[in-house]
Amino acid sequence: MTGNIVKRATKVLREEGIKSFWFKLLSEIGCYRRVLLLERLLEEPISEVKPTLPVTVDLLKKNEVDEYDAFRTIVSPSRTLDRLNAGRLCFVARHERQVISACWATIHGILTPYSACEIQLAKDEAYVYDGFTKPDFRGQSIFPAILAEMIKYFRAAGYRRMILGIVPENNPSLWAIRKVGFRLFGTMGYIKIGQWRQDFYRTNSNIQRQKSV
Repeated sequence: MTGNIVKRATKVLREEGIKSFWFKLLSEIGCYRRVLLLERLLEEPISEVKPTLPVTVDLLKKNEVDEYDAFRTIVSPSRTLDRLNAGRLCFVARHERQVISACWATIHGILTPYSACEIQLAKDEAYVYDGFTKPDFRGQSIFPAILAEMIKYFRAAGYRRMILGIVPENNPSLWAIRKVGFRLFGTMGYIKIGQWRQDFYRTNSNIQRQKSV
């Protein structure tokens, strides 16, 4: 385990620099975490996204949970089904009938595990989270294609804005998100020393952050 941590730290230091290294180190030990908040206003035009291989994007159905769990092996089947039963939506991209990418969305408040803060949404907002693409299929505009379909779905349903949170060091995902028109509008996170914790939340938007848990 220690060897793996050292390898990861060395890779971050070599590829991303000392600043990113310290942010990730503080995040790993739970002292400091921050999340960028981005928004997509749904009345704006939707750019066409063309993946480099043929994919279809659909909503995950309850009878397809096993297929999703084969794709995300670290997620338990009961957790996936609980999400669907709670009214959350999962958009999946398939290539040759195999799920290769997916992203979740909710129209209700959600607790973000990484920053342990709750996001509350207005009635015309949706929150996007837990996007994942199989490593072999990354960099081929598949995740942006899912986001574009999500934008179309929520716009047709009468929603005004989509929101998501992402760690600043996740440059590939930031590129994918901005490709479909998401823009930065705030930052939230916390600083923690022992039992003391100070949350911070910087934005001029009307999204509200509740008390940390």
